[in-house]
Amino acid sequence: MPPKSLNFVASPENRFKKRMANLYLIGVPAAGSIFWLFNMKKFPLTWIEVSCFLTFYVLTGLSIGLGFHRCFSHQSYRPIRPLKLAMLFFGSLACQGSIVRWVADHRRHHRLTDKEWDTHSPCYVEDRKFSSLVKGLVHAHFTWMFDRTTTDHQTYAKDILKDPDIRFFNKFYYPITLLTFLLPAAFGYLLGGSEHLISCLLIGGALRTTVFHNVTWSVNSIGHAFGSRDATENDDSRNNLFLALLTFGEGWHNNHHASPRCAINQWKWYQIDMGGWLLLGMERIGLVSKIHRKHL
Repeated sequence: MPPKSLNFVASPENRFKKRMANLYLIGVPAAGSIFWLFNMKKFPLTWIEVSCFLTFYVLTGLSIGLGFHRCFSHQSYRPIRPLKLAMLFFGSLACQGSIVRWVADHRRHHRLTDKEWDTHSPCYVEDRKFSSLVKGLVHAHFTWMFDRTTTDHQTYAKDILKDPDIRFFNKFYYPITLLTFLLPAAFGYLLGGSEHLISCLLIGGALRTTVFHNVTWSVNSIGHAFGSRDATENDDSRNNLFLALLTFGEGWHNNHHASPRCAINQWKWYQIDMGGWLLLGMERIGLVSKIHRKHL
């Protein structure tokens, strides 16, 4: 059992709720993706489906990286309210858990990085060290979402629970996730009529969600095993260019763990942090303020 001082629990009731939630959030998009793969001839890729996939990938990807992660988890900058609401909305469409759950789990990961009871580490599952890297990577990538523990929101996300906007999106999270599929379907219908409705639902909704799931999970697994440690060696976090490109800069994971509140993950001129560049651009036009830039 985890120490009480860490404030997360391993009860049958919480375990069941967590597993059922993740089964829905992961399983439904995965099922839609598999269905499309076996029916590609019936639902072919056209510029409409590709643009739908890319549009929602960028919107949800930036809202997770810049919103759920840099803004709400680490308070790295302050957005104006319309931008804040947009990130809460599109971040919810990523189907990675409600804003409060996401923040609580992520902060627990930072508190215990690559140590016992870390949320998702390739080094430990709960308080047991992995016997092989392969088992650790599988756990960090995926199976941690079905372990015994749940993170206490009052301990790890108490500050954001005071925010009425966050409470709203947390309360209505599951109805909002339905728009993960309905909005791409509407996108396809508006641009191409009824023949593109289902294909965009599958490609821009289900497949895009599954692809971005695995991209985000790769930061937890690959990002703690493969790459360079340029900023800190206090844990196994790594800088990985490939992940950085897919996540708009979140792949500079070792930089981030060295200075979690820093809003800009680019520490060297050649490190591509598209999310950080976007933040700096939004600062110039007044959409964000109080950006934390200090490294270490």
